[in-house]
Amino acid sequence: MKISSWLYASTGTMLPSEADVEVHDIVRQAQTRNESLHVTGALLWTEERFVQFIEGPAGGISTLQSSILRDARHQSIVTIKCQDSNERLFPGWALAYAGPSQVVAKAVEQAISISRKDITAGAEMLIELLKHFSPSCVEAETRA
Repeated sequence: MKISSWLYASTGTMLPSEADVEVHDIVRQAQTRNESLHVTGALLWTEERFVQFIEGPAGGISTLQSSILRDARHQSIVTIKCQDSNERLFPGWALAYAGPSQVVAKAVEQAISISRKDITAGAEMLIELLKHFSPSCVEAETRA
């Protein structure tokens, strides 16, 4: 079965005082919706920028992509990579999430900078960050 995926980065528009509550709301809603759409993935939040990788049936990815593009909490959304594959990178995770961290923020900015020169290398760096940080930071109940 073909699995479609979308890797993107965006700038968050939330006020710093409201960001934690907003992001946790995004994660809760996404986990429920992703599960119903058979979509898995991971999200990083750096207190300024979102990086998310979602994967699943093309229709589910399209639905989520449209929703994210309309979401006022995101601006300057940049698609870094779209592709089809035969297997998932985040099986079992409706949405793995890692919250803000200076280490993550610096690594995300470096990977985005690299992607401007070499999209493949930048995308791979971001996917590795998502793999490395998300599952280790997620509470047990976020597993699908």
